[in-house]
Amino acid sequence: MTLTNFVFIALLSAAFAALLAYRVGLGTGARAQRLNNQALFNQQGKELQNAKRSIESLTARLAALLTRQTETAERATRCEAQASELEAKQQHHQAQLEAIMQDADARVATYARRANPFNHDDRITLQAAANQLAEAADTYRKLQLDDNRRFATQMQQRVLSMAERLQTTLAAQEATEQQAAKAAA
Repeated sequence: MTLTNFVFIALLSAAFAALLAYRVGLGTGARAQRLNNQALFNQQGKELQNAKRSIESLTARLAALLTRQTETAERATRCEAQASELEAKQQHHQAQLEAIMQDADARVATYARRANPFNHDDRITLQAAANQLAEAADTYRKLQLDDNRRFATQMQQRVLSMAERLQTTLAAQEATEQQAAKAAA
């Protein structure tokens, strides 16, 4: 064997060994890549399953929330209807109360007229009596009857006071009657 043959065989063996090493490396790398891809695929499959479970859970929660929202909206509608009904009842009761109050005012005015038997003529009579007592006091003063003058003056003051109170009462009675007439109209 000659050296060229030997070198040629060595080169050929080296090339074959390199090709074999390349092929083994390529197979090992491909196998590692396949294992990597399989592990990644498995991981993505698990994540996909977890995502599907999460979506199902969230869908169930969303359905429950929508149901609760619908129930809450129905309750709110019922509450609004009840509030409107109560407000209408309150307005009706307020109107009834106002009617009762007006009736009571009218009755009070009627009873006040019945309870007060005096009128303007009576006040004028009291005023005239007070004037007569003033003249009597003046006469007693001229006659120098001081006790009688003092008594006549005191009685005059009392009668004037009664006349003023009667005037106030009659004015209040007239005002009440006018208000009752306005309320009745």
